[in-house]
Amino acid sequence: MIFVPSPPPIEIIVPAQIDVWLVLAAKGREGEYNCLANIIARESRWNVNAVGDNGASVGLGQRHIPTHGAPLQPWSATQQAHWLVSYADGRYGGSCEAWEAWQQNRRIYGWGWW
Repeated sequence: MIFVPSPPPIEIIVPAQIDVWLVLAAKGREGEYNCLANIIARESRWNVNAVGDNGASVGLGQRHIPTHGAPLQPWSATQQAHWLVSYADGRYGGSCEAWEAWQQNRRIYGWGWW
């Protein structure tokens, strides 16, 4: 039997949204999409080529190169989606916990980061 997830409950604006949703859906965690989407919208505005921190952070979730190393190039939206979910799981326990941490950092420090 082939697993076919239900369509995302969002209006697709950029293809990267599909990649992120599919990575979560493949893990049976579609319900976490909005949490991760909130982080991505604020970190990169869904720009897979986003660069921040004077070049130290890249991609959808602003992967910090000095901490996590430079990603292989080219770094596709699907690869970024896998990294985002893995990072959120490893550091926070899941996408929604990562979003909670982002919001808490914003309240404490005046800007969100994860």
